[in-house]
Amino acid sequence: MSDLISSAAPPYPTAAEKLKFYALWVAAAIALLLLPKFFGSGGSLTTFSLIGISIIFSLSYNMLLGQTGMLSFGHAVYYGLGGFLVIHAINIIGVNKLPIPLPVVPLIGGLTGLLFAVLLGWVSTQRSGTAFAMISLGVAELIASSALILRTFFGGEAGISANRTKLLRVFGWSFGPQIQIYYLVAAWTLIAVIAMYGLTRTPLGRMCNAVRDNPERVQFVGYDPHVVRYLAFCFSGFFAGIAGALAAINFEIANSAYLGAVQSGTVLFATYIGGVGRHHRPLDDASPAAEGWHPHQGSAQLPDRLGADPGNAGGPHPGDRNHRSLHRQPRRRFPYQGIWRLLRRGESVHLGDGGDPADRRLCGGAQNLDLGRACLG
Repeated sequence: MSDLISSAAPPYPTAAEKLKFYALWVAAAIALLLLPKFFGSGGSLTTFSLIGISIIFSLSYNMLLGQTGMLSFGHAVYYGLGGFLVIHAINIIGVNKLPIPLPVVPLIGGLTGLLFAVLLGWVSTQRSGTAFAMISLGVAELIASSALILRTFFGGEAGISANRTKLLRVFGWSFGPQIQIYYLVAAWTLIAVIAMYGLTRTPLGRMCNAVRDNPERVQFVGYDPHVVRYLAFCFSGFFAGIAGALAAINFEIANSAYLGAVQSGTVLFATYIGGVGRHHRPLDDASPAAEGWHPHQGSAQLPDRLGADPGNAGGPHPGDRNHRSLHRQPRRRFPYQGIWRLLRRGESVHLGDGGDPADRRLCGGAQNLDLGRACLG
């Protein structure tokens, strides 16, 4: 029996592997500390702060999509609510002179995201797949529309603003200069990334992968897939709330855009393009998602739509078990391949005037429309 267990279980990491693992995190911390020495302008520090916020937000979404297999269209709900509660908390702390420093305020946003994930998650995670996606979209639209109606809390279109410099100073830091905000965001980014990585190595993280791959088998061995999805949903809401809190601290304002569909779509594209197969892959696309992500998103999606191998980082990894079998499979024929072939030859086909029936199906049976304008414009 012991021989069977030793052959099935992965070997314990050696001392060299442990040293390499911890050295990687130490090197990341040193790089974050030294980065302002080389890029000290205000614009660079602001961009780095937005990148750190986007990293936390993308990894929190990857806990749903990549680790547990739940596609959400409303992840901005917990991001935005965390930001709004932090703005209100800063105002309350500043008015009452409470001895609470700014570095611990993001926890308020995280707990807010966790609270609403606990309240909304039990019903949302009853089912996965399309049902969960539609429920998350409905909740997101409900709360986003409420942001323009409940003006007392959300502030309407103008939002709610705050002054982060009125809080208790830490080591003489008022957190007014952008470099101090950068170090605050960098510290929370490192803490959140390590925490989320550690969560993927726990039994809960492994069960999330099992629920993603085969929920029926998970239920057969005695675990409840609904409970596993619910716990993953709560942790994801917690870290999304931290990201929203850091964004609110950085801009000193929270408005309805924090809760909108654009924010949910941004994190969805950043996570998917970066890759959802492994914990670190959303980091690949979190940087361009912070500033000017549209050109990057288009350049990454275009080869996929024209029939190239899917994804720039989300495809089969060389270490995966079925790497060779995946590459032996025939390439999928994407619908846009026919369009690309026609446009490359400079042809303009009118679907209602003798167009090819196969090309007519590309646009869902549209009639009397130019093919290039109907499908690409």
